[in-house]
Amino acid sequence: MDNLSNADLIISRVAPPIIRNEHDRTFRGLATGARHAPCGRRSRLIMTIPPKFMRSLRRHLLGGISSLTAVSCSTDVLSARLGSTYGLDDQEVDSETYDHGHELGIEFFRASHGWRRPLVVFFPGGAWQRASGQVMYRTFARSLASRGLVVALPEYRTYPQVLFPSFLDDSAHAVAYAIRRAAALGADPDRVYLMGHSAGAYNAMMLGHDPGRLLAAGVPAGTIRGTVGISGPYTRARLRHWAVADVFAGRADEEIDLRHMIRPDAPPTLLLTGDADAVVPLEESRVLHDAIKARGGRVTLEVLPGVGHLDPVSSGPWLPTVDEVVGKSASFIRGIGRAAPAWPVAAWRFPAADAACPA
Repeated sequence: MDNLSNADLIISRVAPPIIRNEHDRTFRGLATGARHAPCGRRSRLIMTIPPKFMRSLRRHLLGGISSLTAVSCSTDVLSARLGSTYGLDDQEVDSETYDHGHELGIEFFRASHGWRRPLVVFFPGGAWQRASGQVMYRTFARSLASRGLVVALPEYRTYPQVLFPSFLDDSAHAVAYAIRRAAALGADPDRVYLMGHSAGAYNAMMLGHDPGRLLAAGVPAGTIRGTVGISGPYTRARLRHWAVADVFAGRADEEIDLRHMIRPDAPPTLLLTGDADAVVPLEESRVLHDAIKARGGRVTLEVLPGVGHLDPVSSGPWLPTVDEVVGKSASFIRGIGRAAPAWPVAAWRFPAADAACPA
């Protein structure tokens, strides 16, 4: 037993998929099936975890710790504690309602000073069954805003209240509202970018590649400068998965699969995903990347080693995964801004914390 690797996890009471006996017979790999030691020999149960999985688990746990801290202290207090180091203490957050009929809110995150900054409309994930500004998305929005961006974080209706494509219509109206508010919030209405995580990435990509909904919401053609999708499901392979299939019930593949919406003149696209994502596999982003390339579109795929599904957004800017994702996204947006035409933008703020955490 003394030659176990650091990735070996000794399990005492729960039977794991891998067993190693005292004679050093090891069955490596996850979910390979349990093996029993020879009769009469004492065994110990051991699960062997690949290093890539362990890195993802460690990052996820750290992200969970920071999220719990944010829940108990509120994002405002968390920013006060860490803002001087990570640039979050000089921000304003505005909370508004962009659809009074459906009571849909939107939050704008921005630095206290600045003007004509790029506007990023960021759509939260949640399998189209939850789309409120959870703490982790608010913290992520603050991280983006610390890079000199104005970030809008809208809500949209979800299942079972609505089905596809109602949440896309909500998202389009949120973009239109953000653009109308841009100038008042120091954002440039001619530099608008769509971004999202998981289900939100799908929303962002669908609007970016299908301008019809944005036009119907009052957003002029050519307004969107670029799109960023983080760990998103884009093809029928995931959209027909049992966990979300009801959201798209009654719709043909041609209506929901993003590959059918690709236009060669669509704005540049950045796809970010982890190679340890067990919720939405890397293959989703890779397939979409190849499809956009095949149509003559502009797209970049960035694969993050050892990163799972929530890692890119579920930890604060002081942890490596979020910092990397925010950095790549901001560089992509500013890179487009230096060479591309201009478009509409927006920003907003949310309520201050009611109480501070005890010291």
